[in-house]
Amino acid sequence: MGNRIVRVVIGIILGIAALVGVYFILPGTIKHPLQEKVQSWLKKDEYEVVTYIKGIKVPGSEMTFGDMIEYAGKHGSWVIEYSDVGEDKKSGSYEVHAYVYDVDLSMAHENGQDNNVNMSQAAIDISFFANRKVGQTPEIVVTSYGVTIDETSQNDFYKKQCLGNLVSKATGNKANAEAEAAKEAATESK
Repeated sequence: MGNRIVRVVIGIILGIAALVGVYFILPGTIKHPLQEKVQSWLKKDEYEVVTYIKGIKVPGSEMTFGDMIEYAGKHGSWVIEYSDVGEDKKSGSYEVHAYVYDVDLSMAHENGQDNNVNMSQAAIDISFFANRKVGQTPEIVVTSYGVTIDETSQNDFYKKQCLGNLVSKATGNKANAEAEAAKEAATESK
């Protein structure tokens, strides 16, 4: 009897270790949406920062960061990578990453060359650094953000172009999605 209990416990430990191992080798296209879902359930107070950032308009655009990430490519997700949260579980500093995959980009060269920098199926990580203070009305301030394309950090020249490309793609994809939804609603009502 005791031997059987030991085997069951060892089996459970090995099963958990296998699941953790598989999680760590998952590609970002699966891991980040999974992380987002778990964080939205378990860290509701902290996830309010993500919700706030999603509502910020992209500089030079009427589109929000949330819509841009949702419609620009595939597997868009928002993950809190680091938070230094106070004892009240709400105030503190946050590092939030927005990931989008399989994006085709075409950007002009910084040095003015005639040919463009073209990237297909790029992975883009937009990192936001935010501070949150809790008072009468919670105050969330995004202090800075950065853009990384295929694990290469981008300067301001390419950051603006990348965001412009993403907004253009997201605008077109959002319009197509809305047209499809309207078409589907019209056929269902018949």
